[in-house]
Amino acid sequence: MTNSSETINLPLKMNTAHFLTILSFLLISLSELSAQNNGDFPACLRICSDNDFYKMRDGTDRYYSSGLTAEFQPGTRQERIGLKAAFPRLSSCRTAETILRYGFLMQTYTPENIYDLSGQQRSRPYCGLTMLSLSGVSNSLAKQHRLSTSYSAGMMGPLTMQKELQMWYHRKTGRRQPLGWENQIANDLALNAALLYERNIWRPVSNFELIGMAEGNCGTVMNFAGLGVQCRLGFLNDYFSNVMGFFPASASKNNKPENKAIENKFIRYQFYFFGKSVGRMVYDNSLLEAGYFNFRNSPYKLGKEEIEKFYAQFEFGYVFSCRRFSLTFSQTFRTKEFKTGKTAQWGSITMACQL
Repeated sequence: MTNSSETINLPLKMNTAHFLTILSFLLISLSELSAQNNGDFPACLRICSDNDFYKMRDGTDRYYSSGLTAEFQPGTRQERIGLKAAFPRLSSCRTAETILRYGFLMQTYTPENIYDLSGQQRSRPYCGLTMLSLSGVSNSLAKQHRLSTSYSAGMMGPLTMQKELQMWYHRKTGRRQPLGWENQIANDLALNAALLYERNIWRPVSNFELIGMAEGNCGTVMNFAGLGVQCRLGFLNDYFSNVMGFFPASASKNNKPENKAIENKFIRYQFYFFGKSVGRMVYDNSLLEAGYFNFRNSPYKLGKEEIEKFYAQFEFGYVFSCRRFSLTFSQTFRTKEFKTGKTAQWGSITMACQL
């Protein structure tokens, strides 16, 4: 039998390198072409690729296999499209300070061993997830806090085409074909609402800050509540100065003395380390238990008694950001989500630019 770990390294690295090079070039080009847009609220684009082959050690298709998230933040305030009631805002912020964000997400979940059918009976079920989202961010630099609300809708199951995508990717990288996709969770509707509150806890110096987080998620995909903390260390701007982490556009709007004074408080090139830890209390998880409306037709799923009611997640990484472009490399660890499972790990590469 061919050892798959020996056949994938070179093609995978070459394909990943080519993809990231092209994507970096496109984002930087967009940033330069739109450099004339120096308004208080420029549009932004962010793309994040998750994959367990980005891990520090050898990659495996285990549990959270891969994901892609794209977010577009247009230069449009919430009040301009009549969605005032949909997104709660901080009392210290005006309605016009709530920022809209459109998103697309697709994720692939697999068992512990995709080449052994016998070992998949007590493992995580195959599942594909694809969603569109609309988010609103209420941010206050003066009060040092932020409230983010997100509504998502999509599908889970074969209609997401994650089986075909993974099998195509395995063919292109010279890997063996995964087994057991016919047992993936049945098609079902995916609806989700999420709330995230962040607040500055401690910033003794300009190079270090500690941020507390509280989150909640409800819908037909997952229901959980969590608490966490994030630290950042290095050459960085205030976390709440820009919701995408860039140099604040308003700091260089014109040459007025008051704006020059604001500009001097921020740095144009950021490079820092971040660490994030969160604990979540889980009520249910349709990515393990199958969806709410069509669960009876799923050929394989985990029972509610098999789901862990608490798990912890840890993420750390590095961020480089110039004025209109940022690049992030991170690693995420998650404790087991079901009783017969193991811990999960994956890496993420995120690129963003102001348009």
